Amino acid sequence: MLRAETPPALTAELTVRHINNTLPEPPAARNGFFSMAKIFLQKYKYATSGLRRRALLAQDKLDREKEPAVSANEAEAKASPEIVKRKRGRPPGRRAASLPVPAEDEALPGQGQDSGKSVGAVLNGIRILRFLSRAPAPVSLTHIVQELDMNTSTCFNILRTLAQEDYVRFDPGRKLYSIGLGVMELARGAATVASDVNVVRPIMERIAREHNVTVTLWRRISEDRMMLVLEALGTGNMRIKMSVGQRLPLLIGAAGRLMAAHSGLSSDALKAQFASIRWDHPLSFDAFMAEVEEAAGRGWALDNGNYALGTASVAVRILNEHGGPLMACTATMFINQFDPIRAERLAADLAEVSRALTPALPHL
Repeated sequence: MLRAETPPALTAELTVRHINNTLPEPPAARNGFFSMAKIFLQKYKYATSGLRRRALLAQDKLDREKEPAVSANEAEAKASPEIVKRKRGRPPGRRAASLPVPAEDEALPGQGQDSGKSVGAVLNGIRILRFLSRAPAPVSLTHIVQELDMNTSTCFNILRTLAQEDYVRFDPGRKLYSIGLGVMELARGAATVASDVNVVRPIMERIAREHNVTVTLWRRISEDRMMLVLEALGTGNMRIKMSVGQRLPLLIGAAGRLMAAHSGLSSDALKAQFASIRWDHPLSFDAFMAEVEEAAGRGWALDNGNYALGTASVAVRILNEHGGPLMACTATMFINQFDPIRAERLAADLAEVSRALTPALPHL
């Protein structure tokens, strides 16, 4: 059988002609290419958006399962920047039951149990109010942020909230903030408590005068701090002076031994607080706890120069209705004035302060 062979030149010509016959014209080819590309991009966009949507839904589901805590800054940053005053009291639409009410047997902060974690937004609000109350003139947001080293957004939103409640006054023309008249309502309540405390001032002044000592009344204000609320000075040429409002570690001095005895804190918590205190004449934690137990048994405590060299102090306890340490009344003297017999007489006289405050305890 004979096979006819096609010359190479003719084969090449036939191949080119076949290709030209099967492909569309150049303009049609371009249009087809762009149409296919457009369809591909649309499908790709749809596919990626679907994947992204499914990924977001999956992440949202994980977040709901984990229920992460929202920081104060993130929560307040969502608020509107407008300042609109409203009547004081519970915000409209909010139920009273939404606020947790402690049970009758549940201890409140400062009543013998852990007061829990501090709320950053509340602490920042208190810092702002204190700063504005001491400022000699209205100040700007920038000035407050710089002085308090606070986040600008957080500071602004807290100021806006306080302005709504009239605790801060905002001057929209000059963009300045000052303390508001709303704090006077709080001051009236504090003045009522102060008047209850002041009933013991004559007793404290008499003890200070008769024994030539400095008599102070300390109130527990947190899990690890107490504050001086009242003071009476002796009549000698050399006197020990303290400032009303100053704060000290809860376990410091004679008052600290009584606070520790009735604080309800665990041994580990007491040890951690004890380790953070700087004593002029240090003592071991075991020795401190032995003195705490002795003070709890006899009702009064003694610090013989451990807190401040050259001084000694005697303190009696003032307990609240829950049996926790509410206050302590202390007599502080120079070390050369101290002797054990005098310490017992001072403790007996200071107990009169505790008895005089008993009727006012529900208001303190």
